[in-house]
Amino acid sequence: MDEQERQMAAYDAHLTRLKFRLSIVGTPLLIAAAIGAWMSGTLLRFANPVYLFIAASAIAIGIGFGCATILWSPQQAKSETQFHATIFFAVLSLAGLVGLIAVACDATMNSSRFDYQCSLLMKDMLSLKPTRDDSKDLYDALACRPQPVATLVWKDRLPR
Repeated sequence: MDEQERQMAAYDAHLTRLKFRLSIVGTPLLIAAAIGAWMSGTLLRFANPVYLFIAASAIAIGIGFGCATILWSPQQAKSETQFHATIFFAVLSLAGLVGLIAVACDATMNSSRFDYQCSLLMKDMLSLKPTRDDSKDLYDALACRPQPVATLVWKDRLPR
């Protein structure tokens, strides 16, 4: 076995180890992403679509190009260049993750405001003398969910 064949065998072994490491890290990340997407599905209608797109794009670009840099760079470029590229794409992915968390927090606040408006509409709709004639139509048009009755009815009667 000459020197070139030995280097190719070492490089193939190195690629196999990298692919295994990426699968060990990537599989739980994909499962966590799927669970997170399913759990935050109700918040998507309150999220800002532009910010959501920017954050998700940063994560996708960071992970995609980071994996490509690790897996398909030639053996000669394994020194500083690959290290700096990997760090750059990791930071880009983390920035996208922070942006995604910020979008989720903003969507949660928007959801709380929306629930409060719906609770006011529901309270007005269920009162003996409603102040608006179109409370039911607004409630239906906004696709409001029923709010807890105890917080609506008894809140005004609690001692101060």
